[in-house]
Amino acid sequence: METSHVRVLTLQIHKETSGLYLAEVLWDRTLVTDPERYASIAEAIHAEAGAVPEGFACFVEIRYQDLSSGTMSLENARLQAREVADRLVSLAREVYLTAGA
Repeated sequence: METSHVRVLTLQIHKETSGLYLAEVLWDRTLVTDPERYASIAEAIHAEAGAVPEGFACFVEIRYQDLSSGTMSLENARLQAREVADRLVSLAREVYLTAGA
């Protein structure tokens, strides 16, 4: 029985300054797309999920401030970019408040 390998990419988003985010898509520590800067996390998710070459991968894990969205399809990441961004920001805020307590 043959098994197929499923690629799960990582979309890493780094906050550079207020309103400026650097996004890079990686597979096994190798860049899949060129790093780009965006005005928002949601914009980065939407654009980068759509920039992955067709057929290269179907799934992505989105990371922001060492937090993860979990694994999802590239299509869902693109379509749900705002919700995913809001969830990651909310988690980051919760971690910040917990660490400061």
